[in-house]
Amino acid sequence: MINGDTMTRPAHDEPPIAPDVTALPPAKYLPKVVQKLVAARDAAWERYNDFEDEHYDVIRADWRRVAEAADRRAAETAVAEGRDPFAEPSAVEQAASKRARVLGALNALAAEVRKADAAAVAAVRRELPAITKAIGADMKAAADRYAEAYATAMSVRGEYGALVDLRRWAAAWEVGGRADAPRNATAAPRTADGFEVRDSNHRPLYGAAEVEAVAESFRRAGYVDVYGETGEPVQQLDPLVEIKPTNGAPAFRAPASHAYALVSQGSATYVDPDAVPGHFRA
Repeated sequence: MINGDTMTRPAHDEPPIAPDVTALPPAKYLPKVVQKLVAARDAAWERYNDFEDEHYDVIRADWRRVAEAADRRAAETAVAEGRDPFAEPSAVEQAASKRARVLGALNALAAEVRKADAAAVAAVRRELPAITKAIGADMKAAADRYAEAYATAMSVRGEYGALVDLRRWAAAWEVGGRADAPRNATAAPRTADGFEVRDSNHRPLYGAAEVEAVAESFRRAGYVDVYGETGEPVQQLDPLVEIKPTNGAPAFRAPASHAYALVSQGSATYVDPDAVPGHFRA
């Protein structure tokens, strides 16, 4: 009972609660006066941790159990070796004699950390306009770089998409088609089957993942020489495979290329995936 209120306080021999240290921005955004206070806070925190590590065997909550176990082992060894088990200092007595002083010192070190942290926090609040200005300058520079990089990326993506369209036209001619070549300057990249590039969860892909998905779609369609580098002819292996529509309709057999398109759209599933040629396997 404290001042008429019921409060639970830790026992005197319990270790103190470790001090909290406020996370602050990188030093480059802090004025020199704040940096000095943060450095002082960090030094106090380091002293606290070093002391805690050095005396952990005494600070730990189960210190007595650990010390008693050490005394038992020492006594057993002494008797086994024909020595007096009481000749050596007791681990329990040594720990007990140090513990109160260690906890007192640890409390004092924790108080130093809290005081130093409070000083650093107060300085940050005073200097917040200058800190905000420094952060904002870097933020604006990063925003400009990001916008520029994104615009460049989207421009190149459109160029790449138009070239994918031309490659799809060439692929059609490889197998006897005579469609007119597309003349668009930019386009959204699409697969060899003309579908939007999406992952297995139907989310759009961008960047390297999108490029690889497009290339893989050509390989699956039998165009192993995706970029026309080796002159390897198209693989026209297109056997009938069995698929089952996802709308509940009966299963039926279709050319592997057609089946692959339906499976890629999520409109059907393969009845026997192992029977499907590798380049048509969704």
